[in-house]
Amino acid sequence: MRLTSRLTAILILGVLALMMVDLFLILKHENEEMTLDMRGDATHLGALISDIVDDLWELGGEARALKTLEQLNAYNERVSIQLVYPDAAPNDAHAPTNPSIDIASIRHVASSHFFDAEGREHLCTYARLTVQQRPAAIEIFEPIDHSSRKSAFFALHAAFLIGATALLGAVLAVVAGGTWVCLLYTSDAADDFAVV
Repeated sequence: MRLTSRLTAILILGVLALMMVDLFLILKHENEEMTLDMRGDATHLGALISDIVDDLWELGGEARALKTLEQLNAYNERVSIQLVYPDAAPNDAHAPTNPSIDIASIRHVASSHFFDAEGREHLCTYARLTVQQRPAAIEIFEPIDHSSRKSAFFALHAAFLIGATALLGAVLAVVAGGTWVCLLYTSDAADDFAVV
């Protein structure tokens, strides 16, 4: 029976290791797809908002354009939309959140992700404004949170699958292994009896 237990443990550990690697790769792929979707959505939104702000700036001036940005910010607490200038001081309210971005080199829309001082990942999208003389852009700032409801459901599903597989594997291995050992034992006993 010790042989059965060892074979069962090796079998279950091997299957679980393969499942964990497979599930890790799938979750990594899902997170990458989520980031790409976020980037695509933010790029389209940035292009749309910059066109609107350009038109408002031309028709109603800077105050009207900034008022519209404030109203847009009120709709979603997760996403921040603001006007930024590449030459703004780091402590300025209009300084880019991503310090490594070169707004002056952006032709229309650019998106990049970065990690803040606390290690959290963020997505920053910049859309150039063309109406005013001073270089400026619309910044869309959004945290990248892979522990979203979709990822949490996927992780729960993976944990259930691994647990169910381990339990089923253990039961089948013990039953099949026990039967196999019993058959070998009775076969050996029958052979011994025949020899006697």
